[in-house]
Amino acid sequence: MSFAQWLEQRLVGKDDPLPARVDVIVAIGETLDPDLEGPSPQTKRVAEVAAFSLARDLARAVVFLGRGYSPKVAVRRSEAAAMREVASSVVDLERFEVILEEKSHDTRANIVALKKIMDDHGWKSAVVVTQQLHMLRVRLVCQELMPKEEGYDIRVIAAWSPYGGSSKWIFRNFWTFLLWDRVVAWSVFAARGWISRNPLDWIWPDRHAKGVAER
Repeated sequence: MSFAQWLEQRLVGKDDPLPARVDVIVAIGETLDPDLEGPSPQTKRVAEVAAFSLARDLARAVVFLGRGYSPKVAVRRSEAAAMREVASSVVDLERFEVILEEKSHDTRANIVALKKIMDDHGWKSAVVVTQQLHMLRVRLVCQELMPKEEGYDIRVIAAWSPYGGSSKWIFRNFWTFLLWDRVVAWSVFAARGWISRNPLDWIWPDRHAKGVAER
């Protein structure tokens, strides 16, 4: 195992343990390919893992989240629509309630939109699928916006995918994504109070995985 692989494993941490059933599976997009139409390799893998979860009968509904880009960017298709197409090649989506959310374009906006969808449907439990290095930040935002004290049960799992093949420079390789996610994005989110300001929460993800496992 290379140093980069070891570090990635350490920073990502463990998936949350899955219950026998949840209300909804959630797929969070991770950019489009360079033509701004097809899914990036990361988004494709998120959609596949979400579809596999549906095929296992883990839930009867699925939410595909994200426009993925600022309204200033003229995308040809949303991440959500691209993920629905990928998932439909894995599982028959006609058997499930399918919701596309195509306006949010950052992590917190994704989870704000998800909370509204879940509240509108009376859902309290979800499995959220996201790219591996993004998983911990997604988990922390979910804990902040949908805490278990309010009856929510949100489990977050990683869709392991390669780097590169995206329209955004941050996905060029592990190191550029690491710089963006663990330095730039985390600093902004912490400064705004959207996630913990404790640096241990940024580098010791198993603290949170353990907390979920003990529920």
